[in-house]
This record gives sequence, structure tokens and C-alpha cells, in this order.
Amino acid sequence: MIRNLMSYRPLKPDKEWTKRSRLFTGYGCNIRCKFCFYKDEKHTDIKPLIYQQLEQGRRYGILDWDISGGEPSILPYWFDLLKDMKDFRNIACITNGYKFADPEFIEKSRIFGLN
Repeated sequence: MIRNLMSYRPLKPDKEWTKRSRLFTGYGCNIRCKFCFYKDEKHTDIKPLIYQQLEQGRRYGILDWDISGGEPSILPYWFDLLKDMKDFRNIACITNGYKFADPEFIEKSRIFGLN
């Protein structure tokens, strides 16, 4: 007979739920790092799912986003996405930094809402 030897407590927040979430943008990347988890994943544009995540986040009161992928900054609609996220408090990007080495790109990203 298999018994559950652990006792579990109910999953209730002790305080308030977090106001921060990850926005997954797909596996596409501009670099193929040998150590990357996703280097062999095929990139598929998931724009509708990205916006679905944002709408769900709005419903749950998310104020801060960490945009992550793959490499989010290579999205052809990168600046449109940032503009559409301007009503959020903080927008961060988990990135390999390649595109952000261009001062014009990083300044335009900042103007469009990346902070």
C-alpha cells in the first residue's frame, strides 16, 4: 500500500498575490547559444497568445511584466507590444542584450515603455 506521508497545507496566500508576471513571447532568438534550453525549438509567432496573456494579466491585476522568450526584442512588433503595455507599472525584458547594444534601439524601447 502506498501512503502519502506528507501533510499539505491549503494553498492560500498569506498576504496579497504578486502583481508581477512573465510574458512569454515564444522561442525565437537571434543567437544559437550552445547552452540554451531552447536552441533546438522551432520559432512560431504566437502574437495572439502574447496578447491573451496580457489580457489575462489585466484581469488578475498584474502591474509588472518580465518579457521573456527566446529573445523578445526580435519580434517584428516589439515597439507596438511595448506601446500596448504602457498602462502597466513596470516592463522589464529578459534578454541576451544583443539588440540593446544599439543605443537607438534601447532609447526607442525606453520611450515606448520599457523601464
